[in-house]
Amino acid sequence: MENLSRRKFIKYSGLAGGAFLVGGCGFARAQTSKAASGDVLKGFIVSDAHFGWVHDMQPTHQQQRDAMNVILTRFPDLDVFIDTGDAHHSGLSGSSELEARGGWTDIIANGSGRLPFYYVMGNHEAIPNPGLDSEQKVQEFGSVTCRPYYSFDIKNIHFVSLPELETPVFVNKESIDWLKLDLELNKDKTTILLSHNNIKGTTTLLGDQPGYRGITNSQQIMDIISGYPNVISWMQGHNHTYEVVKKDNMLFVSNGRIGGFIPGAVWGLGHRELGGIYFEVLGDKFIVKSFSASSNSFHEELGFELVSGELEKQTTLDSSAKSVFSYGVGDMNNGQKIPVFSHHTGLGKKEIFAAAGSEEINDDPEFTLFEHRHDNDSNQQWMLMGASVGYPRYFEPENTLWQWEDPGIRLLAQESLAQSTDISVPEYASGRNAYYKCSPGRKYKTEITINSPSGGQNIEMLLEVRDSNGNSLNQVTSEQVSVEAGTNKYSREFYIPHLPDTDNIYYDNSSDTTVQVLAKAKISNLFEDVVVSKFALYHSELAAAENPKITVDGKQHLRCGKYGAGEVISLGSSDNKEARAVVECSTGGTGRLSWLIRQDNVDWQFRNAAVSDLGQYLQVDSVRSPWTPDKEVVIAPFGGSSGGPFVHKTRKINQFNIYPLNRGNELLKIDVQNFDSDADIKIICSASPAAVTGSSQWSYESGVLTVNVESEGVITADWA
Repeated sequence: MENLSRRKFIKYSGLAGGAFLVGGCGFARAQTSKAASGDVLKGFIVSDAHFGWVHDMQPTHQQQRDAMNVILTRFPDLDVFIDTGDAHHSGLSGSSELEARGGWTDIIANGSGRLPFYYVMGNHEAIPNPGLDSEQKVQEFGSVTCRPYYSFDIKNIHFVSLPELETPVFVNKESIDWLKLDLELNKDKTTILLSHNNIKGTTTLLGDQPGYRGITNSQQIMDIISGYPNVISWMQGHNHTYEVVKKDNMLFVSNGRIGGFIPGAVWGLGHRELGGIYFEVLGDKFIVKSFSASSNSFHEELGFELVSGELEKQTTLDSSAKSVFSYGVGDMNNGQKIPVFSHHTGLGKKEIFAAAGSEEINDDPEFTLFEHRHDNDSNQQWMLMGASVGYPRYFEPENTLWQWEDPGIRLLAQESLAQSTDISVPEYASGRNAYYKCSPGRKYKTEITINSPSGGQNIEMLLEVRDSNGNSLNQVTSEQVSVEAGTNKYSREFYIPHLPDTDNIYYDNSSDTTVQVLAKAKISNLFEDVVVSKFALYHSELAAAENPKITVDGKQHLRCGKYGAGEVISLGSSDNKEARAVVECSTGGTGRLSWLIRQDNVDWQFRNAAVSDLGQYLQVDSVRSPWTPDKEVVIAPFGGSSGGPFVHKTRKINQFNIYPLNRGNELLKIDVQNFDSDADIKIICSASPAAVTGSSQWSYESGVLTVNVESEGVITADWA
């Protein structure tokens, strides 16, 4: 077998005989943690855990737990812990899915302990599945507030999560437009971009495998980055290699593996080892080093090359700066609603910023992007970004329907003239459950540009309306038209009616079910090839670009007057404190608005449960993640509170309020309102308390106070 035996792993890591392995990663972190680092920001990134993959190359859960323990022992004063995706393998269901998601949550996310932890979605978690919105499920799984893209600041260093959505090799338009807004608002801060896939031509030991490795629109991303010299790094997973490449005054980093396939021996033995990336940001430089948890050594110490790097550049590091968290939506559609979940609390403002969105709703309407993935003759993919032709399986041996024209697509002549060749935007599998989010009771327009040598083909356009559970809600169809010879444009308007008898967020604000629209052009009588140069979906009959409005939990935030393309506008501040809120967009012009809420002076992160910030106390009404073992909720501090005392974990408690000391409370207390049997609370503290009330069963060991929950009511701990 490829994976190390537990005995061999412990021998290499230097942990043999140590008590550190007892109790799991989170408890071990609590035992050994020191105060966060001073005039330096220290972080660690793991990637590609692939829980649930059944293969000899996949390490056991215990080996992955051991690797986490090695990392957290070797680096006891980290400021942040990050996972850049492929947390679990794809194609899982039932008990195997529960075990995989639970394993990652327990060992990686919860295992990072009191550190702020951030998760960037990978392609295996995002693969569309019938009957559910995979991205929405990932957000529950990874304690993500709104969309999979977001940003955060620690010690005045700015990090952006920018995963590939819809396909593994594409950063889609909504992500790009939100990134532009975020970068513009943070152009005065040193910035690190976190993703799952690599920029083409950078970390390339495995090559830019078309359709799977290397982002298709890499040049677009690099063009954006070139306007922001404060961006110093792109750090990604996916390739399972340890690589650091200096290029264009940036460091491009492949974050290694803590699971999953082992790159071939040709790339060197270092890539076989479990570990990740350790990094430091100082005032005048950025340092990156690949680390082997299997050997408890930096790879460069083991003689491997291209596994570390240093960028000498002035940074905006400020150890006294308060932490910040930002979230939002790129290109949100007029009338669209989305639920957001608070996983951070703070003592500062929640400022709202916005910018006009792009005109077309769909990605790449002129078909300028294409990839042909060829694993072998039987396993091939012909990929457009944001569209599909026909209804291909994941892999096909051949494509007899179309060819890419660079740009545009050529629809090939078919023997069956009655059978239509269908163009879907978005790609059909994504459209069943996730894209493009829309609001009922609105007008939309489709437009297709087609070149036919002779004319005589037929076009029928339609909109399919579904909810995020895959349920069909409505279908609106246009009349069929005959194509004329030459290049011609055809457009049709559609009205999606209100759907009051359906169960979704538009008719019940407590519902997390959203609605999306998929546009199709069905082209038949294809006795000859035709070329389609554009297929686009738009809003129809909108007002002028003025008076944009974002409504947060019923409160309107309005900018009166006109606004132009590229202009960043302020919509004031939100005073919403609830664990869950509904955000709604209203705008004219293109009918699309990118918005961002920046939460300043963040003091606590809650993982696996959303939290209401009620000032004196923090309220959890339910556990959001169904995959966290024993309903464990992890609370991590920002800004120097890591030594405690503070409530760090709850287990099997469904509803509770925490009264932290940093909110002016004289005693640390937790009000337990609903719990299951065998529930407990873990409190980080430097000494045993003088008294604990509300429970007769408690113990203190190595900096952790464990309190068993015996009944509903208030538990207090006093160190006076």
